[in-house]
Amino acid sequence: MALLKKYHPMETDPKLSAGEKILKIEEWYTKQEENFVKEGITRQKVQDCIAHSNFGLRNDFPKFLRLAMKHKLHFLVVTGGFSDVTATILNTLIDVEAYKNLAIFGNEMVFDENDVLVQTEMKINPVGKRLTITDEKIGNRKNIILFGDIEADVNMVEMVTKEGLNVISVGFLNRPKDFHNDLKRFLKVYDIVIVNDGGWGEPVKVLQKITFESNINPNKEFGRSMTLSRKMSS
Repeated sequence: MALLKKYHPMETDPKLSAGEKILKIEEWYTKQEENFVKEGITRQKVQDCIAHSNFGLRNDFPKFLRLAMKHKLHFLVVTGGFSDVTATILNTLIDVEAYKNLAIFGNEMVFDENDVLVQTEMKINPVGKRLTITDEKIGNRKNIILFGDIEADVNMVEMVTKEGLNVISVGFLNRPKDFHNDLKRFLKVYDIVIVNDGGWGEPVKVLQKITFESNINPNKEFGRSMTLSRKMSS
């Protein structure tokens, strides 16, 4: 928690340049890895932590994810966190292995033959996400709904060079310190801004319009496995 309290404000500080943020985030990740290895964390311990954590998903996100899966939409998740953890959380909503068009790009945990964490491969940081999504990963698709929770996230499709790209961008403005100015900044770069703990209701409406879907049961369960899932792409 000490590292989070120190470095997270730097990650979201609009006064710092992207270069300055990347240096701080790399410093954060290095210290984080040292702590993880020192603690002798096991794969089982990671799984137990996820299973007993109090993480919460925004309202209507399960509905959005299941609707995307139902229509076999290309769904790319780019996270500055660990892909194993992200996949495990999503696996409480759907069978991630069954969703063939779902790909998670994130950092990786490396375990030894005894399932003890020996290294973390930090491939993606929150500011450098723009280097992940390329023409190759997008394929022949030209219509994108992009989600982010910092201003830099709108640059995630910066490396996509195809002509005629249509992007609807949705920004989650989490607990702004200066509501008026922070909202003003987000509205300059995002088409839709959802503040504080607002849900995925508006994105669901957009997706329903695109898929000609007007009714989907948000409570229908596809799977509840808490196995440490791996749905990663390189």
